Amino acid sequence: MSLKGPHILSSLPPAVLAGLLLLPGPADSQAACGNWSALTPMRPVNALVAGSGGVWAATDGGVLHFDRETGRYARFTRLQGLPEGRITAIAADPAGDLWFASDFGGISRYRPAGSRFDPLLTIFADLGVRALLQVRDRMYVGSDAGISVLLTDVLRVQENYWQLGDFPRNTGVTALVEHSGLLVAGTPEGVAWVDLAAENLQNPDSWLTEGRTGAVAALASAAGDLLALGEAGLWRLEEGVWQPESAPVDVRVLGGGGGALLAATRSIVYERRGAGEWTELGAAPAVPLAVAGGEGETWVGTRSGLRSLGGPPLPDPGDPPATSFHDLASTPEGDLWAAVVPNDREGIPIGVAHMTSSGWRVHGVGSGLPSDVAVAVEVTEDGGVWAGTWGNGIGVRGPGGGWGRLDQTNSALRGVVASPSFVVVNDLTVDDGLVWALNLQAGLAVFDPRTGASHLHHLESLGLTRGRELNEVVADGRGLVLMAAVLDGVLLLDDGGTPFDPADDHAISLDSGTEPRMTSDEVRTLASTGEVLYIGTPEGLFRARYRYDRASRDFEIVSWRAYRRDHGLASPVITDIELDGRGSVWVGTEGGLTQLHDSGRLVETYTAENSCLVDDHVLSLRFDETSGQLWIGTRGGLGGLRVAAGRGDLDEGVRIYPNPFVSGAGARVTFEGLPPGARIRLFSADGRLVSTLESDLGGAVVWDGRNDGGSAVASGVYYYTLGLSGAEASARGKLAVIRDD
Repeated sequence: MSLKGPHILSSLPPAVLAGLLLLPGPADSQAACGNWSALTPMRPVNALVAGSGGVWAATDGGVLHFDRETGRYARFTRLQGLPEGRITAIAADPAGDLWFASDFGGISRYRPAGSRFDPLLTIFADLGVRALLQVRDRMYVGSDAGISVLLTDVLRVQENYWQLGDFPRNTGVTALVEHSGLLVAGTPEGVAWVDLAAENLQNPDSWLTEGRTGAVAALASAAGDLLALGEAGLWRLEEGVWQPESAPVDVRVLGGGGGALLAATRSIVYERRGAGEWTELGAAPAVPLAVAGGEGETWVGTRSGLRSLGGPPLPDPGDPPATSFHDLASTPEGDLWAAVVPNDREGIPIGVAHMTSSGWRVHGVGSGLPSDVAVAVEVTEDGGVWAGTWGNGIGVRGPGGGWGRLDQTNSALRGVVASPSFVVVNDLTVDDGLVWALNLQAGLAVFDPRTGASHLHHLESLGLTRGRELNEVVADGRGLVLMAAVLDGVLLLDDGGTPFDPADDHAISLDSGTEPRMTSDEVRTLASTGEVLYIGTPEGLFRARYRYDRASRDFEIVSWRAYRRDHGLASPVITDIELDGRGSVWVGTEGGLTQLHDSGRLVETYTAENSCLVDDHVLSLRFDETSGQLWIGTRGGLGGLRVAAGRGDLDEGVRIYPNPFVSGAGARVTFEGLPPGARIRLFSADGRLVSTLESDLGGAVVWDGRNDGGSAVASGVYYYTLGLSGAEASARGKLAVIRDD
């Protein structure tokens, strides 16, 4: 499948669209981002630009474009070429190109005619840009320091206006508009304006100011009127003097479009044409943050996304229901389940989110989950879903649907020390058909979903006093269940092969007392291969090769290795660890994602700066066998990295260009959209092997037209096969080579 632009992408189901995000970006980023994806909520909406047939919305998660003619969305994130961070402003230029600014991330230009982004403009990366205004060949950039003038044809800053009249130097600019030859700026000090024909706009004396408005949040110009929305209400410029405007009470948002001025309160949107009265357009669909008009339709940006007045309802854009993803679980069908809060004090509780090929669905109290404060999720071998909650035990959804509840009344679970009926289950894992659950301040519970049996391994039996807390539980597949303790290192439980009978249990403690090389007893996360234990702490990652003999109950650390920032981690604070079963260990931190080889060698650390990682603060990781995708839950959305071939066709999404390929000095042909480790073999027409190529993590291979011996190949038709290393080829194709000597 070849994806060439937003209109093709927008024909896909919303969840698939959000997961792929393979729109062409800058030429040097297409291959680099080929295996990355980003699912970021396109909300709240910070700014709107309405045009022919649709609207562009700047959001905290990127840019959303809705085409009213086709009824389809196109989504843009930093993977396609947007600046990093929340998008704060949009402007359209006379050529129809769109300009997007971010909060300390720079400015980018998108060319709809070619469905591509120009390289990112980083000259504004150190400024918080709040407003953009295009006037002929100039882009006026309003930032936290003033106004800069960008010549858009040569991409050069011509001049800066750091002091606007008698306002303090470097006063921030919140809004910009052109009105009857005037450049007008909204600031925290009030309104400043200047005649664009003035001889020297850098001279503060060229500017006029008005402070009675108070801090200005928005400006709008239409039908000869100029309005400013300030702390002191709505103001209108009349014969060079700002006057209070008779307007609806409690206006919070101001905008324009279609020859009209628009204003919105918390609940109603109004329109004003010319010098007429304000007319009520209708009830606001949610608390408005931005309004814009065009072609008889009024667009409203809200905290929950894009809405419309005067037209048919908008389709669901398929947004993820949350920004942060604290725990992830995948199903054999490729679905993803997510818990989006870590406890009852952080984030907005919604229950658990379920992503399928048709979009997202949220399961909460309204659909039968015991609590909306779901902090952990796991999928059992039969397709059941278990959700740990903060205070209401475990929600259990059988393969056929419908939620049940396990708590202190019908299972071995117990409440916290201070409240016996307040049952917290903060982590879950599945091993050999059993579900293991961390029961906060009580111990480790085990369940058999087939029989309903349950048993609580009390904290005292694990070597801790009641009330101590555990962070995470994993099974090593060789008879041990391992727990990360908040203050007590690592606990290892051997249940003797009888998980519901404590008589033969044996607990082992691994902490700084038993292992001096373990410099922190605060363990956040764990992973184990059965021979190697990975321990994540706020002071770095530890890799311990171990042996355990059940018969003798002898536990031995064979080797020990530490990884910290000076070893290549982006941050020493480890948040999650995931094994992909393909030879890589993935380590999430508060500063990025690190890949280790299973031998212990650090391969690479990925950040938003050097890769297409959606956000540096990684919260959770989950490898999906079905798709070969590593899901990356972050504070800024859900990311994905294709690290292996999935169960589908290997050639899905592969692009080869140029074809025909004219070889010569510096010429290259690119194969992209490949899974890492994919092997391409090129053969001549008579079947001789010419070259063997292997894809990198970015999913790309380039070939310079030379054989494995370094000699340029002759003109002709060459055949390629595509397969994983050590596997049969699953795809074949042709490549024409024209030699240019």
